[in-house]
Amino acid sequence: GIMSFDGVDDEAYIDSAVTPPSNFSLELWFRTDQTTGFSGNLIGIHEVQSGTSNSEHDRLVFLSGLGELHFGIWTSGVSTSLSTIKSQESYDNGQWHHVIATASHNGTSGIQSLYVNGLMVSSGVLNGELFLYEENDAFWRLGSYYSWGQSGYFEGDIAEVRIYDAALTPAQVAHNYEQSKEVQSAATFILDATQLNVYDYESFAIGPDVEVNEGVFNFDGTDGEHIDTGFKAENSDYTIEVWFNADRLTGTQSLISDEQNVASPLWNHRINLFGSKLSWDHRIASDNAAEVVIAETVNSGIWYHAVVTRSGTTIQTYLDGIPGNTGNVVGFSNNSQNIRVGASPLDNNTYEFDGQIGIVRYYFRALSPAEVSSNFAQSTTKFSNAN
Repeated sequence: GIMSFDGVDDEAYIDSAVTPPSNFSLELWFRTDQTTGFSGNLIGIHEVQSGTSNSEHDRLVFLSGLGELHFGIWTSGVSTSLSTIKSQESYDNGQWHHVIATASHNGTSGIQSLYVNGLMVSSGVLNGELFLYEENDAFWRLGSYYSWGQSGYFEGDIAEVRIYDAALTPAQVAHNYEQSKEVQSAATFILDATQLNVYDYESFAIGPDVEVNEGVFNFDGTDGEHIDTGFKAENSDYTIEVWFNADRLTGTQSLISDEQNVASPLWNHRINLFGSKLSWDHRIASDNAAEVVIAETVNSGIWYHAVVTRSGTTIQTYLDGIPGNTGNVVGFSNNSQNIRVGASPLDNNTYEFDGQIGIVRYYFRALSPAEVSSNFAQSTTKFSNAN
């Protein structure tokens, strides 16, 4: 399951003290969008079970204030020193990331390694003996308070935690990442008006003028009505899925967009109505734009299921479960704009959609044709006039 931490006083810990191993691997999935100050510990060993006591703490994986992942281990010998390795990239973008930290030690020296999403991002040499705790004298903790020279609790989500008494090999790390992708293969967010009490809507800002009637979101096409998902796309494969029913088929209307609110906006993906034409497009640079038509013509008053997938450089569109047009694209925009539903972020919510939106899903992978067809079939009863 997924554990959520509020960044104030939330943490998780084991019930009984253990003796930390010298050879070990720490594995988990996490996501956070905490970008100010210290981002907190993900996992580590402590002399005390919980709380803010400045006790001995070791074998920690934590995020710096810049969102970089650090893996630190105390070593002892003639003098005690800290051996820390870190990533070059930042991971405080609100997306799921898989991390494994490993240590292999022969008693006098060793190697520590840090992996993110199946790939090694840093490694280093451990000089001297590892700092040893008394037998059964330490507790594994998640989201805990302290780190070296910084303090604070972790704010975000942690899932699929595993602790091994051996250093996993690169092949084993890659295997675990592939096998546990269901954490991010499940829809990254689901916007469903019939399930407001089931899904986590804390990150969604549903505009006060957006009405929820009969299990759908109603937009009147005026006053910048929209839903801010609080979610930023990542430079990876993806799937965007939306059920919609348009009341008006004139002008430009934005169903889903991460268009920037700047003079010369960039965006990774939009699904727009241009009159009665339904299209996906992106603009990742002034000279790099692409459009793929999902449907040349849609009708008002009819529910449609539109899906766009990106796998590598290939865009595949679907309408009502049936594969349609494809396109080839290159690159991503460096875009920090949240994805919005029902309007474009441009000029503070333009291209307002006039109609109903049922379900929106976003995935960090390209769904297969069979999965798209299954999603369509599962909702055709709800959207009973679906083609």
